Amino acid sequence: MGKPSFKSRKTSQARKKKRLMKQIKSREEEVSDLQIQMQDFKKNVEDAGEIVFKELNKRSRENDNVAKWLKIYDKQINDYRTEIYNLNSKLYFSSQLSSQSQQSQPPPPQPQSSPSPTYKSLADYFASQK
Repeated sequence: MGKPSFKSRKTSQARKKKRLMKQIKSREEEVSDLQIQMQDFKKNVEDAGEIVFKELNKRSRENDNVAKWLKIYDKQINDYRTEIYNLNSKLYFSSQLSSQSQQSQPPPPQPQSSPSPTYKSLADYFASQK
């Protein structure tokens, strides 16, 4: 067994070179495909990020509106509680006075406090505040 012929060595080198070139080309194609996929991925992430950001802003505004409404309702409830307490106090004291006096004259008319306004929408509330 001797050494291969010159022609055989030359074709062997050419085949190796061809094989190596094919591998390089296939790797370059893989890299370019991966770069394209990466660009698509980045674009999809940016689009999804914008959508999430818009939804987050929308929900934040809705939460702020709900918080404002809750404050308005809380104020109305407290006003109603105060009014009910005052009316119950008046009723209690007027019944005490009538039982003590035992007279059949009607009690003097008391000025009634006006009930706090109710609002159907946030726009109505802010319009009344101006």
